[in-house]
Amino acid sequence: MARGCTAGSSVVFAGLPVVIALAGLLVVGIPTLTKMGLAAAGAVVIAVVAALPLVPACLGFWPNACWRAGHARP
Repeated sequence: MARGCTAGSSVVFAGLPVVIALAGLLVVGIPTLTKMGLAAAGAVVIAVVAALPLVPACLGFWPNACWRAGHARP
């Protein structure tokens, strides 16, 4: 279970700055860039929400898919 909590927080931690940066295009004041930024931020939010259950599920299904640094592969 600890692996799922770590994977979920990693997904959110990686996606949140991207959403903030893309939403920052609101300050530019150019309507086209604002719409593009909000659409891209929405796409990233959807990807993060979709990845929250998928990443831990994939790591549980394939437990040897990723290894810790310094450990030999099985």
